[in-house]
Amino acid sequence: TKYLNIIILRSKLVEAINSCGVVVSNDSSGLPILKNVLIRVFEGKISFIATNLEIIADVSVTGKVVSEGEITVPCLVFSNIAKNLSSERVSLEQDGLKLKVLTDNYEAVVYGQSVDDFPVIKESAGAVKVFSASNSVLRNIFASTVIAVQLSELRPEISGVYVYNNGGQVVFVGTDSFRLAERSLNIEADDSCDFPGFIMPIKSVGDILRILPENDEETSFFIDDNQVILKNQTQKIISRLIDGNFPDYKQILPSEFAHEVRINRQEFLNAVKLVSSFSGKTSDVLVKIGEGKKFLEISSSNSALGENVYKIPAKVDGSVFTIAFNWRYIADGLKVYRGDEVVLGVNNADKPATIKSPTEPFLVYIVMPIRS
Repeated sequence: TKYLNIIILRSKLVEAINSCGVVVSNDSSGLPILKNVLIRVFEGKISFIATNLEIIADVSVTGKVVSEGEITVPCLVFSNIAKNLSSERVSLEQDGLKLKVLTDNYEAVVYGQSVDDFPVIKESAGAVKVFSASNSVLRNIFASTVIAVQLSELRPEISGVYVYNNGGQVVFVGTDSFRLAERSLNIEADDSCDFPGFIMPIKSVGDILRILPENDEETSFFIDDNQVILKNQTQKIISRLIDGNFPDYKQILPSEFAHEVRINRQEFLNAVKLVSSFSGKTSDVLVKIGEGKKFLEISSSNSALGENVYKIPAKVDGSVFTIAFNWRYIADGLKVYRGDEVVLGVNNADKPATIKSPTEPFLVYIVMPIRS
């Protein structure tokens, strides 16, 4: 029997355990073994692996390998130990189903379980690389599209972020049928871009956002029949895909607008949040063009609570309109942008409206009004 024996840096150990902890904390299966992290030392490589059956995180770290082997130990206990160690050099020594954690001033024995019970979804040999992007760009893309997604038992095909290729672009889309966020990514010509569209579950996207570091390292996407694999130098994340056809959303994208209003993004966001105090259970706020077309007025009223109105200077192209929105959907849309200004595009009170930024043409946020 092979028993692992390794020496690694505490900082590397904490990094790996943090990534695994994201996956473990998101497990809803109720299987006790999934609360564990698998430590595998094989062919000179040290890996920490966790799964919640939707997604697998496999993080490799550098260290000194004395001997190879594998064991699973409770992630939470192991994480608490790793985070609170004061020494930078940590030895991990396996003794049967026990794992000794040793530093110059600390010693622990963690009881583990057999690796035979641990489910490991194998990466298939037929996975094809489809594109690469930096971690910071990917985090921004996922954050700005998953915001429009909600878990739907009735319509599983919209319970995730849809990814497809459109010529020299990869397009990411999220929708809950009340709003939609679309983000395009230009990719290098030498990156293969011809792949069938796939839908990544909302839970996996949330986990990926917490696992991928905020840096400029490249992560590559590979796909096969039913899974997507993200790989960078130290991490491999495997997610199952949602089986189903994403709705043909292009037909609801407005191509032109009767009214366009250019406003300061942060002031619009502050106004929506403040005015929402009187929106009550319906969450609706009224947005209308003020007198002389120099202001955008955001207001809400409630027969039991009161009423309020906030005026923002605006550049208006078009005539006067009044339209009602769910304030949270508008606030979410304003948060996905980074620029100072946004343009609100409106047609009429029951057609989708669009929030765009002049400095971020690759991102579109669409929101349905509340029909009065």
